[in-house]
Amino acid sequence: MSKILYKEYHTGDEYVIGGDTSIEAEDVSYDNTTSGMTADNVQDALDEVFQSVSNGKELIADAITDKGVSTS
Repeated sequence: MSKILYKEYHTGDEYVIGGDTSIEAEDVSYDNTTSGMTADNVQDALDEVFQSVSNGKELIADAITDKGVSTS
């Protein structure tokens, strides 16, 4: 799992402030209102971006191959 370093976060009724606290990316909420993504936490957002880039690379490779050029 991906971890992020966060200096201040809310855990129920208390705030953890200062120091370096490692928390799981899946435990950090993500506001997807303007991005159009479906993710609602940081881990899922990272996975979604990675998949989107991967899909884009595949589309570009397919377009080049369709023109008779090797992509390897």
